[in-house]
Amino acid sequence: MFKHALFGLVLFLAQSSSFAHGGETFAAVGGDFNKDGIGDSLVVTKGADIQKIFAFYFGQANGKSTLFQKVKISLEDDTKISVTDKGVLRVQQGSSEEDVFLFRFQNGDFYLIGGKKDRHKNEHYDISYNFSTGKMIKTTGEGKLASSSTVSMPKLPPLRFGWFPLSYSRLETFLENGSVDDETKIADLIYQRMICEDILYGLHWRGDLQKKGKNIWVAEGVYESPANYNFYGFMELKKQKDGTYRIKIDGSRENRECEHELDTNEDACGDEYPTSSSSESWVFEKGNFIER
Repeated sequence: MFKHALFGLVLFLAQSSSFAHGGETFAAVGGDFNKDGIGDSLVVTKGADIQKIFAFYFGQANGKSTLFQKVKISLEDDTKISVTDKGVLRVQQGSSEEDVFLFRFQNGDFYLIGGKKDRHKNEHYDISYNFSTGKMIKTTGEGKLASSSTVSMPKLPPLRFGWFPLSYSRLETFLENGSVDDETKIADLIYQRMICEDILYGLHWRGDLQKKGKNIWVAEGVYESPANYNFYGFMELKKQKDGTYRIKIDGSRENRECEHELDTNEDACGDEYPTSSSSESWVFEKGNFIER
């Protein structure tokens, strides 16, 4: 017998002590994600800084729930999370300028099916996109003065929840330009999430992602800061046979902090600035970055 989504959520919350989702609850919503007639649940808890931890639970016929997956992704605290009556997850970023993302459970995971960029409160326009129709609609103006235009979207690879930052500006290039191959689009969106999640040490060095071989992409750059001269960063992103991505980040820099420790007019650093290097290794798996 069909169990209403709200009833499923109540059942889940009643037994939530048996699930170690941990942290302060940011949102809890219910719906039938997998269309089996049994209520499912999503519990979002707060992590470090603005990080949110999405825990998806599927309801079972015996009244219990099982964890499907957890994804950690940074979202502002004014984010609104809900589920439509058709079981579609709706994530709305921002209040005055909104980025809306719609995810549906299909083919064994949650995939982006559409969304919009709404700027009516400030700039009087919005853009909506729909992967089912392959169309983007831009509306400008308000009320009787509003006008709309429709354009075809480029073909995009399936975009899973957590595989890209929830920011329209990060998707915009690919929604309007289909010239890059699908694997590079996915790799670049993972790279964009690394930047947003502050995983790249010394964000100022980042450069454009470049394809260097089959399933291998790199990015590199140099910058200076008040603390460092000639900070050089290099990142390699490599797709593995199991579908995960190996990430290696190397950096080197000349430390100039000794300039602030002058006892005389002479440079306390001496003839050379102290140099140092760093190296990090990460794995991107199921929408999460795991340091190795």
